[in-house]
Amino acid sequence: MGCLRLSLLGVLLLTGCASTRGLPPDQDPRIAHFQRESQKIDDRESRCTSEASGSSDYEIAPMTASPSASKEDQQQAAREREKRLNACRTDASHEREALSERERDDYRNGAQEQRAQESLMAVLTSRPH
Repeated sequence: MGCLRLSLLGVLLLTGCASTRGLPPDQDPRIAHFQRESQKIDDRESRCTSEASGSSDYEIAPMTASPSASKEDQQQAAREREKRLNACRTDASHEREALSERERDDYRNGAQEQRAQESLMAVLTSRPH
């Protein structure tokens, strides 16, 4: 009965491994998850830069229309706009780095699980019945 349980466990482990191993990249759930997360980061960065550009346009427009606006005020507004845009890019870059780290950890853990399953299978198949 003990060998039957071990064999059944081995079959279940192999079935679980086979379900995700060898899938094309567009069907691998892990890759799809990270692609969706990456797209979300891109979308947030795009919204942020649009908002930063839009808000600064409202600040700069009255300055350029007003003859009393100094060149320094216009330059300051332009610097503020660039600062907000850089913040958007920096935040997105940090998010991408964190996502890459999570992806590396996920694949590292997957590789460790696969090695453990292969070791278990080696033990299960080498024992005499």
